[in-house]
Amino acid sequence: MVLFEIFEINLHLQNSRDKILYSITVFCLTQQVLIKIEIFMELTVFAKNLSFPEGPIALKDGSVVLVELKSRHIKRVYPNGEQKIIATVDGAPNGAALGPNGEIYIVNNGGMSWVEHEGLIAPGPQPENYIGGRVQIISTNGEVRDLYTHYEDGPILAPNDIIMDGAGGFYF
Repeated sequence: MVLFEIFEINLHLQNSRDKILYSITVFCLTQQVLIKIEIFMELTVFAKNLSFPEGPIALKDGSVVLVELKSRHIKRVYPNGEQKIIATVDGAPNGAALGPNGEIYIVNNGGMSWVEHEGLIAPGPQPENYIGGRVQIISTNGEVRDLYTHYEDGPILAPNDIIMDGAGGFYF
């Protein structure tokens, strides 16, 4: 095994209207060698005007499914920027994963209020219409159903993010 000591990282960022250029330079030392690693990336804005997006799922066709906490939408965003609402849920969805049968599994924290301050929007206190945390499934035709609202010790409280395990199970 060779151990490296990273002693310098330089990040150069050039931002234009719809493209962000990154240049990362990393210098590493081993016992006998100085290594310079240069990475160049071009990042392109894929979608705009989203409403607190989270839980992206990259699909094989190049589109991305994501949840929007503030608007409560589950949305599919296409490479050309087109956005299609798949479903709208009560509460606030804040994580998504693609299930084994093409269904979308989401975790829902039960709902959020929103506060605007100096042009920024942020989560606020629990709203009066809070529905409680839950795990939900969205079918391929957009129907939403609750999978779990409780576990053996009580209600699910504000789950955040979900990942499938490859065998039909999931973690959140």
